[in-house]
Amino acid sequence: MFRKNYRLLCCCILASVAAWSAKGADARRQTAKEFVRTSGGAPDTAPVLREFLGNDQLPKTSSESLAGQQVTLPDSLKGHVSVVIVGFTKGSQDAVKAWDTRARKQLAGGIEVYQVAVLEDAPSFVRGMIKHGMKSGTPANRQGHFFVVVKGEAELKKATAYSQADDPYVLLLDASGEIRWRTHGAVSDAALQELNEKANSLK
Repeated sequence: MFRKNYRLLCCCILASVAAWSAKGADARRQTAKEFVRTSGGAPDTAPVLREFLGNDQLPKTSSESLAGQQVTLPDSLKGHVSVVIVGFTKGSQDAVKAWDTRARKQLAGGIEVYQVAVLEDAPSFVRGMIKHGMKSGTPANRQGHFFVVVKGEAELKKATAYSQADDPYVLLLDASGEIRWRTHGAVSDAALQELNEKANSLK
């Protein structure tokens, strides 16, 4: 009887996982249809580049910088052109850092670059350790530009056109906090060039 119940339980678990995976795949395909792809590649293989004509605000989100400051997005970023690089998973950290490093080196002056780490899915009892690790790996002069978010993940995913878990998501905000351009995936010369051109046009 135990073996029969055990097999039944395993089958139920596998069926649930399969259904969850299929649902996620359907959601990713549906989201991909809404993207504007400049590369001409197939969904799930090409980077996404999209320009906005305004009226697409970053959702109001409470966060804390690694410097210990309470920050509300996008309000705290208004008044200047900003690049916001969002990571939703631990697997995205290196790619987010690569975007941050290259963007700060290659973008024209007057454009601020920020990182956002979304920890809503992380258990509350480990968030402190995660934040400590992030802080120890971030130079002191950049900690005020690194924000940690623990609520509002669904809204941020919508704003970034989320599709791939471990991708970095890059948003260009104008001085009023509106999203004017976005992309996701590994940093590239082409994406940086387009970002720089769009950012300069907003200054």
